[in-house]
Amino acid sequence: MGENGGRRREKTEKRILDFVGTLFLTKMEDPRLRGVTITRARVSEDLRHAKIFYSLLDPGADADKAKKALDRAKSFVRTSLARGVNPRHTPDISFVFDQNPGHAGRIAELLALDKATRPETDSPESDAPNAADAADEAAETGSSDSGETETTAFRERPLRGGTPRNDGEESS
Repeated sequence: MGENGGRRREKTEKRILDFVGTLFLTKMEDPRLRGVTITRARVSEDLRHAKIFYSLLDPGADADKAKKALDRAKSFVRTSLARGVNPRHTPDISFVFDQNPGHAGRIAELLALDKATRPETDSPESDAPNAADAADEAAETGSSDSGETETTAFRERPLRGGTPRNDGEESS
């Protein structure tokens, strides 16, 4: 599928994600679906099949019960999708448990642990000189790295070709 087909697929995925997410917030009354969050949608290239990924807000929630409730609600979701999004072809849908939110939480946990245990002196920011501060200081004092005072300030502006141009403005 070409570039337009890829954009069409992305738009369809976003519309499905938005619609089904809203549907879960407003219309779903099954208590087994409380805490179910729609995280993403993937549509096949021919737009006839859609995988709707979900996660559970409560890690202690019963994933099997949620999956059974989602499978039971599949025809309602598909019919609502046909009416609300009005795609050319209403895709067959399947619900897939999204493993990524759990992994993201674990990675964030490990990064926080690493940051808490790392000594501050090992930080690369503390040892490296700040080039922006050095440039600002040189501009304020009118000196360069060689210690000489510059009498001419140049402003570089890009030309249409992308290369800088020197205006040659002199400072007083």
